[in-house]
Amino acid sequence: AMGTLSTEIVQLILGNVWLDAAPIFTILAFAAIWQPVCSTVGWIFVSGGKTRRMFAWVCLAAPLILLSFVAGLPWGAMGVATGYAVCNLLLIIPEFSFALKGSPIPVRDVVAVLYRPLAMSVIIALTMTVARRGVVESNPLLIVMVCLATGVITFLILARAVSSVRLDLKDLWDIRRTLFSKPAIA
Repeated sequence: AMGTLSTEIVQLILGNVWLDAAPIFTILAFAAIWQPVCSTVGWIFVSGGKTRRMFAWVCLAAPLILLSFVAGLPWGAMGVATGYAVCNLLLIIPEFSFALKGSPIPVRDVVAVLYRPLAMSVIIALTMTVARRGVVESNPLLIVMVCLATGVITFLILARAVSSVRLDLKDLWDIRRTLFSKPAIA
């Protein structure tokens, strides 16, 4: 949503003076998709007692990320943001491969789990983009509201159509109910 609506979000939050930053925001929103996925790798390292291996990965990945910044410098802030986003995307599979080495979990299982939410995110982003182009009004708040409503409706349709998503939502609802239910008084 944030990448699709970067111009409107920048306009609403920062004002028209910052509109030139919207394309950078779009690229960083794309990079932000991968951040939660990559954060789970730390759990894999720690829960597997592989903190030395985690340190080795950081020592390998950090210079590559730094190089992505340097490589983007000739193109300014857009180049740096693009370099960072591309580098993070290219490091996902190697990062999981490195973390899961010696583990009973194959990387293909991780990819299989990530495939559906990623596909749904792409579909939602596309419908929001179509909605964005269909809104004639130039009011950024109205555009954001229409596009977010489109995104939510698309998600609900997809959730209804895909049984595994329905099951995941049911599990989340059950967890919420467990966390927020009042304990029985004995």
